[in-house]
Amino acid sequence: MRRFFLAPLVLAFALAVSVRAADPADTTPPTLVSATRYTTNMYQVHVTFSERIDTNSVFQATNYRIRTLSGSPVRTLTAVIVETNTSVTPRSTTNVVATFAEELDLNRDWGLYVARLSDTNDNVMVGTNSVVIRTVSTLIPREGEWYRRDDAYYPEFAQFRFTDNSWAQIDYDYESQFLFGLAGFYLGVGGTPPPNGNTTLCCYPNEVDTASTTAYYRTKFNVIGSLFNSTFAVKYFIDDGAIVYLNGKEVWRTNISAAITAPTYRTLASASGALSWRPTTGLLTLPAFNNAVVEGVNHLAVEVHQRTAADGTAGFGLELVQTYTNRVGGPVSIVRHPISLTNVVEGTTATFDVLPDGKAPFKYKWFLVGADGKTNTIADATNRVLSIKPVPLAYNGAKVFVEVIGAASATVKAVSSNATLSVIPDVGAPSIVSAIYEEDTEGITLTFSESMKLSSALDKANYTLTNQLGEVIAINTIEDIDGQSILIKPAAPLTAGARYTLLPRNLTDNAGVANALNNGLAVQVGGVFTLIPFASEWHYYQQGTNPPVGVGWQTKAYVENNRWEVGNGLFYNEDEEVPLPSKNILLNLSDVDGNRLITYYFRKTFDFRGATNGVRLTYGHVVDDGIVVWLNGQIAARFGMTGTPTYTSFATDRAGDASLTNGITFALTNIVQGENQIAVELHQSSATSSDVVFDLELLANIPSTITTNVVVLPPVKLSVSIANGNAVITWPTPPVGSVLESTTSLSPASWQTVAGATSPYSAPLSGANNKARYYRLRQP
Repeated sequence: MRRFFLAPLVLAFALAVSVRAADPADTTPPTLVSATRYTTNMYQVHVTFSERIDTNSVFQATNYRIRTLSGSPVRTLTAVIVETNTSVTPRSTTNVVATFAEELDLNRDWGLYVARLSDTNDNVMVGTNSVVIRTVSTLIPREGEWYRRDDAYYPEFAQFRFTDNSWAQIDYDYESQFLFGLAGFYLGVGGTPPPNGNTTLCCYPNEVDTASTTAYYRTKFNVIGSLFNSTFAVKYFIDDGAIVYLNGKEVWRTNISAAITAPTYRTLASASGALSWRPTTGLLTLPAFNNAVVEGVNHLAVEVHQRTAADGTAGFGLELVQTYTNRVGGPVSIVRHPISLTNVVEGTTATFDVLPDGKAPFKYKWFLVGADGKTNTIADATNRVLSIKPVPLAYNGAKVFVEVIGAASATVKAVSSNATLSVIPDVGAPSIVSAIYEEDTEGITLTFSESMKLSSALDKANYTLTNQLGEVIAINTIEDIDGQSILIKPAAPLTAGARYTLLPRNLTDNAGVANALNNGLAVQVGGVFTLIPFASEWHYYQQGTNPPVGVGWQTKAYVENNRWEVGNGLFYNEDEEVPLPSKNILLNLSDVDGNRLITYYFRKTFDFRGATNGVRLTYGHVVDDGIVVWLNGQIAARFGMTGTPTYTSFATDRAGDASLTNGITFALTNIVQGENQIAVELHQSSATSSDVVFDLELLANIPSTITTNVVVLPPVKLSVSIANGNAVITWPTPPVGSVLESTTSLSPASWQTVAGATSPYSAPLSGANNKARYYRLRQP
């Protein structure tokens, strides 16, 4: 029996020996790989070794010390505790955290020194290993301080409907214009904040969730770490799309089409975002940051766009982290010189940058060597990044270089190599991006695809502004905005009751050999036009059912009797504050017989002209409790109401006081060109309701469109002569579709088509009412 068990035992021993022989013994000593400090805890250094370290030596605090590499006096600290780094998976003694009794001053460089460590195979580290401690600095924390404007949806804040990126520039005074808050910002999540959600968006207390199409955010951060080998990365939540600017320069966008080169407050995101932090693991590195960041104070601006105009969910949060090798304390040197640029089109922007190393902060002075060989200082070019805009053709072949002075010595300069600028002529014709009318400025912002020659762009004679009837609208002034956009101010404000076309002619760009704008362009003026403003005059009825308001009160044919009153909104019977500037008409809660009023009635007309192609109507209201909105006798919208409304219908119960709700789509299906009748019935939520509130605005969102190859016909003039007691009106052959119109008054004018009128047309000089009559020819 003993022989039977001995044979397997010998075999097992032989197998074990053969396995160890196939795996060579580890005779390599461990090494120190890296050391990292995080600004979230300045007492700790995260240490990485080349392999697992024996526990008897790796947790021995006296084996770790740090020493300052810059500044005076030199300081040396010994670790007080070393433990496994629990943030690294899988956990092992390859990664440990050493904690020191004092903070590692961020303004100084530090080195880590490690000795007397051995790996798990008893190989002892050779001598003392050292590395410069890398820094991971949180420049903007997740719950950082931001200034914001997210209320441009509301008419009283129209100045924050930006049509360019002026708000993102360094010199924009956002601290006095924007609201202050802590990130993250959110709206429309049922009252439950998203992760790190601190500040609810939008403007008024107790209001229904309504988001502005675009919200704007500004903050600043300080970079004290060396830019040498720096990387910048973010973690964010954005609902829905965003464009990020650093020191006025775009550095990143998400869910905004790259084709949109000039975003405005009307720009919509191309995809939906989320109120959860992204990326789900790690951070997103943004290389473009390195081309715009500077030592010291930096300005970050973010515009966040909604996916749709009626989107009720919005949000924004951003964490910014910089990782850099070290802050070297030695003399200044240049590790990356400016790079030459080729084929830069004149009139565009040429950007150069330099990357210095040494003791920060740095001072910069850029120079230009012209084609004549003369060297001149470039005015106001004192940053790490140089932008020349617009680049003239005369700079072709010019060279730029930069002098850099570090903090180590005020007299030692590092001079970069020359970078050559190759400029090619601009041979492309300019185009028009848009023409947008702003009611608050009473001007049309006309934006071109490039900088224009101002002598032609600012000449009023080069523009014709007409309405849909072909009437010419006088232009008062034209102002330059930035060379690429101009502000055209008509002699009188444009109204929502018309469509306007701008004909630009004889314009050129700013190229050395000017390129002409197509003289066949016609631009429909877009913008948000107010059809019915808040605080407008309404006819209103608050007499209950004795007598009844009458059948057909919603239609144009209905005639208000003397029981209808006239007044301007806001209409109210409410002790609490309301989200509009003033309360105007105090409504009754009971009729003349003492019966509690359930329903109130309002009527108003508005004018609408032109085609409806691309036009979007929206309305906003302040209501307590519910409304049904009629357009030309048909229901167009409702709020807090269901079913077929009658005088006794109650609104669905709504918690809270009246709030401002905006951006509600208003159907175009029943609108007519000309006069339209809007009628609103306001319902209480119960027969004992103690308050009532109503006001309404209606907006027309008109797109700006460009038509090419337009042929402008000379105006057709009417001639008048007297014959046989009649006025004989004649005109030359007009374009097909032209019609003769007449009116008995010009203030206000109510033009009517003269059926079947052809030239010559005889009009009686006097009629039954002996009123003057005016005539005009309307061309298609």
